[in-house]
Amino acid sequence: MKAVIVTYIVKKGSETKFEKILREHWKALKQENLVTPQVPFLLRDPENPSVYKEIFEWQDSRSLKRAEKSEKIQKIWKRMTDLTIEGGIEPANFKRL
Repeated sequence: MKAVIVTYIVKKGSETKFEKILREHWKALKQENLVTPQVPFLLRDPENPSVYKEIFEWQDSRSLKRAEKSEKIQKIWKRMTDLTIEGGIEPANFKRL
């Protein structure tokens, strides 16, 4: 399994909208069988409330490629990007031990 930790830096005033889209993101990934059943962690930095972390696991090694080809996922990623500062989305991949 490949775990992903994504850091998002959201534009001021867009936090509530972004949180709603984060939840839609997870549901869409799950509906398209791209992630494991493990519930994601959705975190918000209490000292810098514009910073979020989303932690989840891809279903398999092909899941990211399938997500990149999914029109539904691409639309959600575009909405997320629109609510973050420029360069404000940073994914990091890890292998679960």
